[in-house]
Amino acid sequence: MTAFITTLPMWGLVAIFLLTLVLLTRAADILVDHAIHLSQDAGISDVVIGATVVALGTTLAEVAIAVSAIFQGVTDFSVGNATGSVITNMSIVLGVGAIAGTIPVARHNLSRVQLLLTASLLLIFAACLTLMSGRGYIPRWVGIVFLLLIPAYLYLIIRQNNQDKKKTASTPVPAPPDKKTATWVRLLWIIGTGLVIAISANALVDASVEIAGRLHISDAIVSATVVALGTSFPELVTAYYAAKGGFGGLALGNIIGANVMNLLLVNGLTIAFSPATIYLPKVFYFVTFPMLLLVLLLVGWFIIDGSRDEIDNKEGIALVVVYGLYVAAYIFVL
Repeated sequence: MTAFITTLPMWGLVAIFLLTLVLLTRAADILVDHAIHLSQDAGISDVVIGATVVALGTTLAEVAIAVSAIFQGVTDFSVGNATGSVITNMSIVLGVGAIAGTIPVARHNLSRVQLLLTASLLLIFAACLTLMSGRGYIPRWVGIVFLLLIPAYLYLIIRQNNQDKKKTASTPVPAPPDKKTATWVRLLWIIGTGLVIAISANALVDASVEIAGRLHISDAIVSATVVALGTSFPELVTAYYAAKGGFGGLALGNIIGANVMNLLLVNGLTIAFSPATIYLPKVFYFVTFPMLLLVLLLVGWFIIDGSRDEIDNKEGIALVVVYGLYVAAYIFVL
């Protein structure tokens, strides 16, 4: 695959990039949909499904890219994609949702934002320490800590959801009838889409790295901007229609949950299992890390703001502006 992609002209690389991006995100949606139905058929509670299958599904594209990047030895690409996805989700995705319709905030989301901020500070602190001693890189122990935090995070989510269900206990509303699909058919769909995801992620990384090389820019920059926006596009559309339809609170919870998995799972896998040391381009220290902290602090402030319990249109515009500054900063660096 790599040998073939390197022979393509630039327009061919862009076509491969766009095609694999669409295939990757669409296949991930289909796989998660069938996995959810299989879990329900097996009698697993909606709370557990939401905290595991859905949480993983929202970052399946980034996970696939991370695994592919590990095997191809371009792990800085995966770190850029995962970190860039957090910035993208918390700025333009959440901002567009707030512009489409106000987003109610639940205070328990603050604890997840605090977890994101703590993990981000740990990542930045470790990277800055290594920069002081020479070329900046991410120590492997950071990835191990991130992976160890995931079970604790899932436990807290399940406990919180169980408490919320008890507080709002009421007569259950029957779910709409679903056309019964045989288990073996769903398994075939999962296997098939899994193969599509694996092939698409591998081709996407190859095309992105080749494009970055021909433009003489870091592949980490491409992954933190263009690829991050592409893999976050389904969440952007979902947030827009969810907020417009009056389900903005659900959109906020999904966005924050996806970000936690991006930071802990995707970065955790990449950093812990990278075959080589992950060196970071200096643009991470001047653009990516400051913007990561800025958007997390902004969203945290919007959640704890005592004057209202929502992220309104003005705050949404502020988040979109921050994303614009993020992209502009990268362009300026180039």
